[in-house]
Amino acid sequence: MNHLLVFYLVSVVEWIALLSFPIILLGYHYQKYIKRITLIALIISLFSLLLRLTSLHLFVIIASQIIILIFLKKLFYKSNYLESLVLTGIGYGFYVFLHLLIAEVIISLSSYNYFELLFSNIKYFHQSITALLVLTICYLVHKNHYHLLEFRDNLKAQKHEKQFKTIIITISLLTFIFICLAAFTMLNDELNFRYPFVLSCIIVLFIILSIYLILHTQFQRKRLLEAKKFYLDQEQQVATIVEKLKKDYIGHFQALLKLCERNSAQLIKDYVEKRRLHIDSSFLSKGSFLANVESVDELLYAFLVNKRKLADLLGITLIVTADSQCDVPVSFKQIRYLSTIIDELLFLHYQASNDKEKELHFQIQKLEEGIRFQIVSDLIVSEEQSASLKLFDVMFQFEKDNATVQSVLSPVQLSIFCPLY
Repeated sequence: MNHLLVFYLVSVVEWIALLSFPIILLGYHYQKYIKRITLIALIISLFSLLLRLTSLHLFVIIASQIIILIFLKKLFYKSNYLESLVLTGIGYGFYVFLHLLIAEVIISLSSYNYFELLFSNIKYFHQSITALLVLTICYLVHKNHYHLLEFRDNLKAQKHEKQFKTIIITISLLTFIFICLAAFTMLNDELNFRYPFVLSCIIVLFIILSIYLILHTQFQRKRLLEAKKFYLDQEQQVATIVEKLKKDYIGHFQALLKLCERNSAQLIKDYVEKRRLHIDSSFLSKGSFLANVESVDELLYAFLVNKRKLADLLGITLIVTADSQCDVPVSFKQIRYLSTIIDELLFLHYQASNDKEKELHFQIQKLEEGIRFQIVSDLIVSEEQSASLKLFDVMFQFEKDNATVQSVLSPVQLSIFCPLY
């Protein structure tokens, strides 16, 4: 009975380590998954214990564990099938890779063989060392923020390219096949080249796991190109607005010239006041932009600087505040959506009457549960204007990404909460 209890407890620790690694590596919010990971570890450890009491071959037990694990992840994580495959493949593959690596070290430094490492009491030491090493790596990855975020975002997309799906399914199946082959080899006493074959499995598993890193790097490079194009488009937008403003002010100069010809100082003053052509020194000295923003990530900072340029050109005060309880960065997709929203509101402000101060408030709250964006203004959007806005399309895109959106347009009050993965 004590033997079964020890087996179960060690198994639970192993599964917690195995399940934690892919969650942390892909940048999911770990605290959100702790209870689910523990529950899955308890269930699958009990399932493994029951299988060990049978006469089934280890190859069959591992294959059954993999199938059950994919099902449980899809059920508890509410993930799509590609996510379940990847999370299982990375977790199980990395754990077995280290397990085999440590086994080779133990065998080379002692008189134990593979069979004894699997079934004698030394197996608990072997399993504990492996689990401890995996948990240590999890901590280092989390502390150094080395997450495969681009790869995760592509996994969570609603639609996947056919090539991407083929690669993911292939490397996941190869991972499972080599895990089973390694287990089969370790139990086969009649195999002449058992040690070289196990080492080959270790090398292949390392190569397979490296493919995930390669995919992440490719997605990161693609996203970087998209970001460069996005900001070039933003700068081009500013340049276009400058040209339009120059044309508008040429019209103002011509009107002022005619008033000068009439020698009417009061009419010139009224014209300047009505169209707010004077320089408001209080506006220039407000310094409200990025006030209270202490920990803004580089992408968000560049985005806000660009929007400040645009707001200044249009004579609008952009007031940005931030409250950061965690250091989760704003994604590039969210930046693009926010850019469309703020652009539309700035242009609506510009087209509105000039009888009062034009201000747009943008607040960012980085919470443990997610990121909240709030956009508030005194601007009242008419039904005719709202019919042609891209605003609603963007908010729909936010909702497709599981964000909670609340919107009022009379006056403008937008609240967008994006939960962490």
